[in-house]
This record gives sequence, structure tokens and C-alpha cells, in this order.
Amino acid sequence: MSALTTGLLQQVAARLNADSVVASNARWYRATLTLVCDEESWHFTVAEGRVNLTDDHALSTAPVVSIRGNSDDWRPVLRGLRGGLHRAFRHKLLVFEGDPVAMLSLWKTIWRLGEALSEVSEEN
Repeated sequence: MSALTTGLLQQVAARLNADSVVASNARWYRATLTLVCDEESWHFTVAEGRVNLTDDHALSTAPVVSIRGNSDDWRPVLRGLRGGLHRAFRHKLLVFEGDPVAMLSLWKTIWRLGEALSEVSEEN
């Protein structure tokens, strides 16, 4: 079973949308954040200060940032890896690909995504 699930990521999206840092950071940028775990992928649209889990990413013309790894790669993040996705990026635990401008522009949102993944996973 994949370390990431649709139910978990729906809760993560709700948490991100309640976060004022995400609302401010995502206000002026559009992008698709794709999370890949094992053979599955999930797509978050980021626009107008909101982060939404979606199925129709293929219709988007927004830049794409992809974060991928297998379940073993994602589990430390879900368990509260100190430094979260930032550390996973720096230590190459997960592979970050895609539009570099979008990635840097939305880095605060990506950071908060890692925190939300850990918090929601701990609550479940």
C-alpha cells in the first residue's frame, strides 16, 4: 500500500487552505504540484491563494513541479522528518523536478506541504 493516499492528501489540502502563509505565498502564482509515490500520482493545483487536489491536471497550462519517491522515501516525511520536504530535497530522499521558477516561487507552500503531511499523518 502506498504511503500517500487520496484521503490523506485531501486532509492536507484542507490544512493548507487554512494556512495564512500558503494563502499569501500562493496568491500570485499558478502551478501544479504533483506528488508521486510508487505507481500513483496526485495533483494539486495552486492558484489564487488556494491549493486543491484535482484529477484534471492535464488541462492546466500552469508550470509543473513534481516530487517523487517510493513509499520508503515518503515515510520519513510523514513521520515528521526534521526539516521536512526541505531536508528531503537537500539530501535527495525525494526527487524534485519541473519548473525551477515555480518551485522557488512556491517554496513556502512546498515547505508547508511537508509540515501538513506530517501533521495529518500523525493525527491519523
